Amino acid sequence: VLELIRAAGVPMFLVSNTEETHWFLIEHLLVIRQYFPPDSVRCIRSFNIGTRMPEEKFFRIALRRSEVPAENILFVDDVPENLMMFEALGGRACRYDCRTDKIAVLQSSVRRFLAA
Repeated sequence: VLELIRAAGVPMFLVSNTEETHWFLIEHLLVIRQYFPPDSVRCIRSFNIGTRMPEEKFFRIALRRSEVPAENILFVDDVPENLMMFEALGGRACRYDCRTDKIAVLQSSVRRFLAA
């Protein structure tokens, strides 16, 4: 799915509520290093900005850093409160939980977003 987005030339951002101690482990994963380098502005972590999802302030900071209007963003998350807040700010949201949903669900949402 990430390659599909990258191939379309669409910028990707990672937003995370992960604590700094856990992030230390996550940042070494190949997928993170490959698509969201930890020192990149495309990696927005709550412990760096002093607020967490689903707080409106978190999303406003993320939107400002992305320099992309909310209506041009597809936000993917598994937490309904996070999705609702992002939609309230004018963005598009997709609920996806990798623990229970098939990857085809996410692929379909991404394809619809890219086709719009």
